[in-house]
Amino acid sequence: MPRRSWLALIALCLAISPFGFAVGHWSASSSRGRRDRAAESSAPIIAADWERTALEETADYSSVTVENLGQVEFDQAFALLQSAPKKALLAWTKRLEALPAGPRKSAGITAFFKTLAQIDTRTAVDLALSLNRYDPRWTAIGAIGNATPAANLNEVARMYIELHEKKLGLSNLIINWSRSNPTATADFLSGYDGEVDNRDVAQLMASWAAVDSAAASEWLAKQLPGRRDEDVYAGFYSGWLEQDRAAALNTLRTRANDETLSKALKVVSMELFKDSPGGARDFILTLPPSAQETAVSSIVGDVTAIYLSGTPDLQASDVARWLITLPEDLWREAVGEVVNRWPDQDSAGRDAWIDQLPPDRHDAVLAAYCRAGNSYIQAQNIRMGLRIRDASLRQKTLRDVFGNMEEEAQKALWRNEQLTPMEMKELAKILK
Repeated sequence: MPRRSWLALIALCLAISPFGFAVGHWSASSSRGRRDRAAESSAPIIAADWERTALEETADYSSVTVENLGQVEFDQAFALLQSAPKKALLAWTKRLEALPAGPRKSAGITAFFKTLAQIDTRTAVDLALSLNRYDPRWTAIGAIGNATPAANLNEVARMYIELHEKKLGLSNLIINWSRSNPTATADFLSGYDGEVDNRDVAQLMASWAAVDSAAASEWLAKQLPGRRDEDVYAGFYSGWLEQDRAAALNTLRTRANDETLSKALKVVSMELFKDSPGGARDFILTLPPSAQETAVSSIVGDVTAIYLSGTPDLQASDVARWLITLPEDLWREAVGEVVNRWPDQDSAGRDAWIDQLPPDRHDAVLAAYCRAGNSYIQAQNIRMGLRIRDASLRQKTLRDVFGNMEEEAQKALWRNEQLTPMEMKELAKILK
């Protein structure tokens, strides 16, 4: 590739100076001549060693205003840092560190190390570790951790080891590295002397067991007992489920009463339900009674939990339809809460589904729905109770629900205009 294509980078730096990236100039008229020649070339900026050496001999990198690196496009920053010799990179690092505190400094350091980490991760790590000031150093470390390609995450691991910090957030490293190289990730964790959260180990287990459950299991068996908790086993079984579903389910079935596998049982049941509700049902019915309850509770809990943010993974309507295919003792207490979460916009679909149920299940579901509103009684719950066909069950359910209400809530219910006069009359008759 012609040498002039490398000199195009210099022209680029000067051409964008109005945007604050590269000010200063290349000395004398020779710089202008190089810019003119570089502008004629459209060759990509990729250097052979001899071309890089030639550029280093002619380019005045000290003139580049690297402090404004955070204000330019990524490809422009990439081109500059890719061409620069290590001497220039070191000088720019010190200049960035010496900037006054503020957004410009943070943006410049972040852009510099984020870009360099994708070009030469080892150099980026070495330069970050060379920083003496606390804030610039940790800004650089964060930028490297977030931008390093998966193939070079061993350098991020080296950086964390050399920091000698006991408490570092390893989650991003473990998640990303274990997906591409779980064995190397495990080796790192085995020798790391800082604190490691078991939830991070669970991420490793999930990725590793999905490709080599035997190796993951062997490594886990050698860890301290405290490392083998329910989070870690949940990660292991969720990964194993991907690699060999039959083996994972058979092993979990035989150890279903092991308390350390309680979360694994819940996670696996949820994954099975997402894939096939029928498959989840078949698996759950092969478990011991207490384990059946644990498995069902994970699926029910997904739609009945109070979410401060986000949404459930499952639909309450799907879970309700699935629940009543199980033995009644597994759904009697839970179905009311689930049906209460049925989407309001599909109330007609909900009522139609309930009405087509066999008589005993029809009334059991309505009674559970009515009772589920105990702590936040609504007219709709009373209305559902009034639809119970068995007179004895209808009377008992409504009396129990009304009797458990606070006095103010009872008065508010009588003032509630959502109940029709006929419904109010029927309720009064039952409660008389």
